[in-house]
Amino acid sequence: LIVARVIVCLGLGWLQPPWPVERAFVSYIGGGKQEYLDLAIVLGLSLRNHSPQVPRLLLYSEFVGSDVEKMTAVGWAPMGVHSLAAPPEARTVGEEDGNQLTHVFGKFHAWRLNITRAVLLDVDLLILQSGLESLLDAPLLLSYQNTTEACPWGFRAPSSHRDCAKAQAPPACAPGIGCVRASRKPYQVGMVKDCPRCLSNWNSGVIVLRPSLRAFEKLVKTAHRLGMVGDQHTFNRVFHGAVAPVPFWSNVFVDEPNIACERETEVVAVHFSGPVKPTSINSRYWKAMLTGDSVVTSEERKQYACRETSRSWYQLYFSVLLQSRSWLSPMLREALSRFLDSGVEL
Repeated sequence: LIVARVIVCLGLGWLQPPWPVERAFVSYIGGGKQEYLDLAIVLGLSLRNHSPQVPRLLLYSEFVGSDVEKMTAVGWAPMGVHSLAAPPEARTVGEEDGNQLTHVFGKFHAWRLNITRAVLLDVDLLILQSGLESLLDAPLLLSYQNTTEACPWGFRAPSSHRDCAKAQAPPACAPGIGCVRASRKPYQVGMVKDCPRCLSNWNSGVIVLRPSLRAFEKLVKTAHRLGMVGDQHTFNRVFHGAVAPVPFWSNVFVDEPNIACERETEVVAVHFSGPVKPTSINSRYWKAMLTGDSVVTSEERKQYACRETSRSWYQLYFSVLLQSRSWLSPMLREALSRFLDSGVEL
């Protein structure tokens, strides 16, 4: 009840885009962190290059006028929003600094957009080719038949139906891709499984959604009740049983590809998840990006990660980063110049 009153007091109703838009790509950055603004610049440029026909809305909080000008310069339509603070009891999820991820709750604002359909993108994605726009037509109604042909988006049938049986779903969808039941929830989304072996969690790096103020309020209430810093836990709780699987190629994890290596050419978007980002000022990380020395960091991940594929994606991101230097933050530009002057081989 308290959270609902706060929402009303802040006037958090529908968000109107700067011009009439029905469907759009949406992303969010907050906390005034230049590292994330630089990520948004790279994502904005790659979207403009590969899906120029789709409007691109960038929700932001705690950034200044010069930052907003950069957003516009690379093809975003910036929209300022309220910062949704993490609950006081928020605990760290995969971070040493408990405050590092508090800004991610701002992603909930995407459900306030006064448009018919949105694809919400984490800012640490790199778009490799066209095709992401097809997600705007992705089916969100969850009803599968018990046939191979019913596998959504052409996924191949699983070799074993054991995991689907555990999920109480027809074995028409492959384990780790979309073993879900039909949902009666009024709000539904489309996402990719969090990892090849995950049964319950969906990754929030790419979310196909229909905006809904009811869903927005539910997300805020649930986040405060759970007391978690990360947003993905909230999404999985709120949309439990109401997630339709979308194509694997829309959200492929750079260090742990959720694909077979031979399907590399199908990948549209690569997700550079993790606490250290390509735009972090970290010369050791940049060197690892170029050499691939630290692409796979644990024995478990080596079992199913495509090392050479991951290395090529890191190298590609670094290349795009260099091409984007004129729009990047002054500190990052200077750090990149020092890194290149050190004699590193590209």
